[in-house]
Amino acid sequence: GSKGTEFFVSSVRHEDQEQVRSLFKDSYSGIFEEYPSVKKMVKTALKTDLNDKASEIMSDKNLSDCAIWNRYSQLGGAFWVVSEGLRSSTCSSKIIGCIGVTAYSNVGPSDTSKPSIYTINRFVIDAAVRGQGIGNALLNTAEDYVLWRESNSPSSIIATTPVVMQ
Repeated sequence: GSKGTEFFVSSVRHEDQEQVRSLFKDSYSGIFEEYPSVKKMVKTALKTDLNDKASEIMSDKNLSDCAIWNRYSQLGGAFWVVSEGLRSSTCSSKIIGCIGVTAYSNVGPSDTSKPSIYTINRFVIDAAVRGQGIGNALLNTAEDYVLWRESNSPSSIIATTPVVMQ
């Protein structure tokens, strides 16, 4: 049997964005014809939260050079990728999965009696490496993040699936 791939979860970086966009698109492209609404959802995602172009709002010098990370940060969340093999600053490795989390109902004055809700977004694993625990690792990362953000208050995480996929 094969030893299985070593994989590492890290925050999305500027140089990952193109691979993230391709992975997301390729994960659904096989069903575009059968489900036009999925194609529309993917196009919308690539134009909005997975857009790799920084917008003017994001010229804040405290943010990173990664447009996707900045967008998720501004929504009270974060975005992670899974890469094959260890990454270094000089060499980028293959991105085989990603997940985003955003604050869902936490806008406005905080009502501490209500739990904070976070949403899982853009959760995709490369089909070639599914079944190796990569999805679990990403979900655990998102869960740890929410527990860290909401350490003193109740919180929950929800995931939504396009209606046609259910």
